[in-house]
Amino acid sequence: MKKVMVTLAVTMCAASLFYGYTNIYAKDSLKIEQEYEIYAKNEVQKKLSETYDDAIKTFKINQSDYTYYSLHETDYGLGKDESTTLFMIIFNDVLKKQKQGDFEPGLFLKKDLSEVVLSPHGRQ
Repeated sequence: MKKVMVTLAVTMCAASLFYGYTNIYAKDSLKIEQEYEIYAKNEVQKKLSETYDDAIKTFKINQSDYTYYSLHETDYGLGKDESTTLFMIIFNDVLKKQKQGDFEPGLFLKKDLSEVVLSPHGRQ
């Protein structure tokens, strides 16, 4: 009986150590995953900001004359029908040709509606 109790105690001790180890490993793994997610979001945001600034310089856009829109927006300040038409033009001419990993273009719409600049870059 003493042998069975010792074996049972050793087994329980080993099981609790294993459980503790896997808990610690899971917490560390989750922490690493969360830190990487933050890092990735920051790096993407940094790259998008760089490309946005590059588009401003390349196309000589005066920011006070233009409004920037993400293509995820549904209204570009034109009204529903006009915004949908503009999006469809962009979709058919540009977005269909994009490849995985390409940045989504940014839309610069002149405030007097006289000009639209679709940059090959985007910003979140």
